[in-house]
Amino acid sequence: MSSAVSQRPELGSQFIAPILAHLHEKLVLGLAHAQFSDASYARGAAGQLLSLAALAMHPAAPPPDLDLLEEGVNRLLLSVPQMPHGLFHGAEGVLFAALEIDRHFGFNLVEDFATEFDACFYSHLSDRHELPEHFDLISGIAGLLVYACYRAQQTGDSWLVPLCVNQLADMVTNDERGASWFTPAERIRGTPIGNAHPLGCIDLGIAHGQPGALGAIALAVLVGGDTRASTHALLRDGIRFLRGQELVNGLPHFSCAAGSNMGSGCAWCYGDLGMVGTLRLAAQASADPALDAWGDAILHSLKHRTPDALGFKDPFLCHGACGAAWLLRQLDGGVALNDLAQVFETAGLAHYQNYQPGDRIGLLEGVAGFALTLAEQDGWRSQLNWALPLLPGNRSLVFDASTAYRSSACFAPAG
Repeated sequence: MSSAVSQRPELGSQFIAPILAHLHEKLVLGLAHAQFSDASYARGAAGQLLSLAALAMHPAAPPPDLDLLEEGVNRLLLSVPQMPHGLFHGAEGVLFAALEIDRHFGFNLVEDFATEFDACFYSHLSDRHELPEHFDLISGIAGLLVYACYRAQQTGDSWLVPLCVNQLADMVTNDERGASWFTPAERIRGTPIGNAHPLGCIDLGIAHGQPGALGAIALAVLVGGDTRASTHALLRDGIRFLRGQELVNGLPHFSCAAGSNMGSGCAWCYGDLGMVGTLRLAAQASADPALDAWGDAILHSLKHRTPDALGFKDPFLCHGACGAAWLLRQLDGGVALNDLAQVFETAGLAHYQNYQPGDRIGLLEGVAGFALTLAEQDGWRSQLNWALPLLPGNRSLVFDASTAYRSSACFAPAG
């Protein structure tokens, strides 16, 4: 994948290089203990190691510390048996990160472990044992489906995919509006969306709601080998439900929950950007260009929203301004909205002045993901598929089976 030199090297010297040094320092400290205190993809060592590895070939990066990365992968594997199922905070996300790092650097440490894990995962899916009770992308069945699709691409065996889709199908509610998944009150009690919907809701954010489940199902069709008519019907009926939830005024296009007139910000987790990621995947899975046109209209409407209405409060990937800039570029597919992405990024860099690197170091809501978004802001792209769990539209479909680092003459191993 593209490794073009950044057109703005000052981003590397001012932001990316210092963040990489800070991540390296924190990971060295983490490896001094018997176990990572948090091994997860979203906030913990898996995401931090993946970010360090993903940026290894960026012009601002020093030669990678292969010993640290190799030991980090080994330590991640030790964490997996103690973790619940889950993509962002559980075992599947940790194993995804370990597999990507291992593939890229050619350590050959992970595949045997992953094969045994997948057999146990298959057993849990078959027996419906020790699985998440919820459907969502962050910690539920949709996230497990994304992992299953990733493994199908790696191994050529899609055995996990239909079982995950079946689980989602069993959780769905079908009515005259289409197919939807309900979030019960106890899952959201004490949160802003829970306070607004004390009896539960049909969540419309990609992180915890409909778009995450539908994006994962579209991925199952596109790369997971699931061509069943029932899977296509589930995707079609879910998209029909989303059509009925679009707000009349169109700014924003979606609220955080069905039946609410309260708009959402401009973010990955909740808001129109995350929704368009799902529409891009659904358009390909359904061979329906109208879904791409719908996504284009949503993206272009962002130009008509005031900065205050976009809701940026930090620079990070999940719901921050630089994360929105990165996601907009992934979804735009061209340069039509590059000026708007630049506005988002400028706002994010201003927000970053309020943070010290030690405040937040995770991938989803910290400096690890922030560095990745800046690195990819003008054409450079990592050879690791670090962003797959986010389902960022067609970017989710980039799978590289090569050990790119070992075959590259760009760097010699450190030491």
